[in-house]
Amino acid sequence: MALMLVLLLSPPWGSGQLPQPTFKKEWTFRTKMSKTEVIIGVVRPPNDEKALGMSLYSPKASEFDLTLAEEAGFVDKVLRELPSVGADPRALSYIVTDIHQQDVMVNLALAAARSPRSKTRIGWATALLNESHAFDPLNAVLKPYGLHIGTIGGVEEFIVEKLIDSPIANNERVARLDKNMRTLTVANFVIVIEKADKN
Repeated sequence: MALMLVLLLSPPWGSGQLPQPTFKKEWTFRTKMSKTEVIIGVVRPPNDEKALGMSLYSPKASEFDLTLAEEAGFVDKVLRELPSVGADPRALSYIVTDIHQQDVMVNLALAAARSPRSKTRIGWATALLNESHAFDPLNAVLKPYGLHIGTIGGVEEFIVEKLIDSPIANNERVARLDKNMRTLTVANFVIVIEKADKN
């Protein structure tokens, strides 16, 4: 999964088939409690000199002990550092990521409990990612740059399973939900970053 995200954000520029991006950098962080590794990559696509793309993933988050709230702090550090390496954080236009945070998975389950949609269509998975507002914590670190989360799309390789079989089955926030209900537990997707309305 992590490899797919890297390839989406950073195609094989050296193959001679595509132009070299004008900016490419990667940051590695470790969470305080579990020491889980979080990797954030940023590139400037060669076909758009005014845009920046970001990847956010954890190669060893199998225990889902990460939270988006903690990762938002890492994103904040990267955005603050970008000017010093010649990139404008206000140019961020998308984030490629997946479901690897415990709080995101919980919010998706809570949203799934309210959703009347079929649990087998990719349209439902996309709608759930948007309606859950699971990635709203990122807005706090995007706001200083006049940015906010837009729509979520490009959903791939998604898995829907029963809550009782999911990694958050014993989380207290979902204790009152039907354990046989289905929820989204795996997905790769793109978060579109939009400029805040100045009006």
